[in-house]
Amino acid sequence: MITLPDTLNDAVTWVRLKRRLWRQIRKLEQNTPALNAPRNSLVLLGPSRSGKSSIAREMEAQGVLCHCEVDIYIKYLNSFSNSLSRSYAAEYLLNALLSKFPHNIAIEGVALSFSFIGHKAHQIKWTKFQRWTDILERHRAKGFVVVANATQREYLGTIRRGREAGKCWSLDTLQDAELPELAASCLQQNAVMQQIAAEGGVDPIPISMASRADHVRSISQGVEQIKACI
Repeated sequence: MITLPDTLNDAVTWVRLKRRLWRQIRKLEQNTPALNAPRNSLVLLGPSRSGKSSIAREMEAQGVLCHCEVDIYIKYLNSFSNSLSRSYAAEYLLNALLSKFPHNIAIEGVALSFSFIGHKAHQIKWTKFQRWTDILERHRAKGFVVVANATQREYLGTIRRGREAGKCWSLDTLQDAELPELAASCLQQNAVMQQIAAEGGVDPIPISMASRADHVRSISQGVEQIKACI
């Protein structure tokens, strides 16, 4: 249940978020009929630049599932006045999308990861992670945790390439000098998430960053792993 907004700003943010959600739903409704066959929807969690978007885009390219990116909602989530409202909003988005599309979409984005696993490794708690698995179970969706197999230098290179392509949330919030700390934090999140995912029975999808060829190969392997489960 969504609580009443704490401030007028929160009320306005809710209206804008729901309007943006409606536009995304309309677009997905146009794209999903083109898929090869109905499959259960899935949700990908993982640290920044771990490979979530690459997997979802490849699945869409193969006609398996439509890519549903939730990072378009980051600015709305960040506009809420407190973390509780942000958590409610993230849960609302995930429930709304899975209610409308129990089949045929692959939901991913660091916006969900921030809400359900936290920004830092020490923020990742089983209770927060369980909220995500409870929503998946409610909608009979499948969830995976995408984790990077990388050194800090490799992860830093991936973050920088994402920023150069305009595809990283950190563009709006971090300076270049802060990126090494982000890469280290992401690697710590990877380790903690792998452990919690194993405890919760959630399948991890390891993505290599050692080289471009290794990255492409591991994305393909991840897609095949998902296709076998949905």
